[in-house]
Amino acid sequence: VKPGKDWDALVKDPNVWVIDTRNNYEIEVGTFQNAINPNTECFQEFPSWLRNAAKICNYDNGDDVKKMGENNDKNESSIDKDNEDGHEKQKQPNITPNPKAIAMFCTGGIRCEKATSYVLSAK
Repeated sequence: VKPGKDWDALVKDPNVWVIDTRNNYEIEVGTFQNAINPNTECFQEFPSWLRNAAKICNYDNGDDVKKMGENNDKNESSIDKDNEDGHEKQKQPNITPNPKAIAMFCTGGIRCEKATSYVLSAK
């Protein structure tokens, strides 16, 4: 979806996962409201995070809600924890299983292309 009205509607939809594929230090500068932070220090961690996130889509109970930041290999959560400089990290939105769409954004370049390929192959 190109920037504009369609993108704005997409990222405001509560049934859409909006994933910020940037690293933690980039996300700390700013991100979209309710964007999911994969809590990665480098992009190499994204595929592992995505595999864990995809498990949420396999829940049978539609009422099950997870905090996405709790699902990485480090078993660390960016929720309610302070980062090293004492600032509170971004709070993670509640994520329900089986989103109707996934929207992602980054700073551009190959990382965006690779993230898209990972998501498409995880279906």
